[in-house]
Amino acid sequence: MNFLILSTIFIFTVILCPPFGFSQNTIPAETVMVIDGDTIIMMIEGKKEWVDLLAIDAPEPTQPWGVVSQNALKTLVEGKQIHIEFDQEKHNHEGRLWGYLWAGETLVNHAMVLNGYALWDFWPPNVRHDKKLLDAEFLARKNWQGMWKSAEPSPNDLLLQHKSPLE
Repeated sequence: MNFLILSTIFIFTVILCPPFGFSQNTIPAETVMVIDGDTIIMMIEGKKEWVDLLAIDAPEPTQPWGVVSQNALKTLVEGKQIHIEFDQEKHNHEGRLWGYLWAGETLVNHAMVLNGYALWDFWPPNVRHDKKLLDAEFLARKNWQGMWKSAEPSPNDLLLQHKSPLE
């Protein structure tokens, strides 16, 4: 009898869990415009919202690697179903929504750091993905990815908008 109850609970848990890696504390969003490598204007529940990617920091478009970072984020989010996962705080000090973006099973914040287009940034108590992001930054540095390979991007780096930053 206990086996039957446990089996039933397990089956319902598997069926009700989301098919990707984020928690159920998410909301769907649509990309309107990528501002830079860590800021997007998104349509959320019929309203345009500024959204900052939590726990990462990317160069501004006027800084070295800024345009490359912006293009990498565009490639990851434009035309894709996006969900925003919140941590302990839903808004940052500027009042903007603040979260982890998921494009399918891809944690966008992680992809940006892993490929060297953003840095991990520590914002306690928002630490849900910090270990994963810190590990990604160490790998990006070790493998000379993105901004870790040179102070200025090359012409090939500037063509990033034509390929996925995950290739």
